[in-house]
Amino acid sequence: MVEGGMKRGFVAALVAAGVVLMALGCGSGDDEAQALSKAEYFKQGNAICHKWQEGREEALGVATKRFEGQNSAKAKEEALLLVLKPYQQATKKLRELPPPENQAKRAEALVKEMEQSYLRAKADPLSALESVAFFQKANEMAEKFGLKECIV
Repeated sequence: MVEGGMKRGFVAALVAAGVVLMALGCGSGDDEAQALSKAEYFKQGNAICHKWQEGREEALGVATKRFEGQNSAKAKEEALLLVLKPYQQATKKLRELPPPENQAKRAEALVKEMEQSYLRAKADPLSALESVAFFQKANEMAEKFGLKECIV
């Protein structure tokens, strides 16, 4: 009974971590790239984050199988880092996406916050498993900016 409850708690923590991870990954492009229209930027940015969410779900399934029956802190950390990987990849893709000219500062601020959220979660994965607070500011920024698929 206790082991089953621990498994459910671990899986629930991973799901929460996965939700947290969605927020990370929206950003701006480099100076060389041509700015996208606002509509195209949000379309592509939300598509990148949607793929991240799918990758997170896949990673969560892999982590659940790989760490089934393991409740150690090390196993939880490794599982979270596995689930965070698609988020990190999405953040990089969003950074490369050239924002509309009048939205460049907001896009840059958002992607920086998402990168910081990722780094905070990576540095303290056990706490990140228990709270979406690591991603709260990035989530709020993503929602206000219009990249709702990027919310963890």
